[in-house]
Amino acid sequence: MADIVYDKVEVKNFCVIIRSFYGSVETQEVLDSFLHMKDSLICKNVIGIVTDFETAKLNFRLPDIQKVIKYINSEPMYEHIKLAIIVDTPGKTVFPIMAQTLLKNAKLKPFTTLKAAMQWICN
Repeated sequence: MADIVYDKVEVKNFCVIIRSFYGSVETQEVLDSFLHMKDSLICKNVIGIVTDFETAKLNFRLPDIQKVIKYINSEPMYEHIKLAIIVDTPGKTVFPIMAQTLLKNAKLKPFTTLKAAMQWICN
């Protein structure tokens, strides 16, 4: 089971949500996290979400991420929110790269640092 830490950072009158996963992460936990953010954290000022998987162990396979992609595709708010994913190994990088190809209107991109992710979101 994963631990998830949420933080909101203000940037030029806008907000970026940073969620960091620690420990062993299941697909359902990622989906539940999206639902939590929708209910509690996302507001009209949010321009991006950074998901940090750097210290997490991802316990899912490529077909498992279909649930998450289906959810993102079904939510119109993600057409206006950039999704940056921080990953640190090729094995983890494959998940956001696959998601990029399956998302309809959402913008998602993998990064290796928080700084690079924030620069992309804020530009």
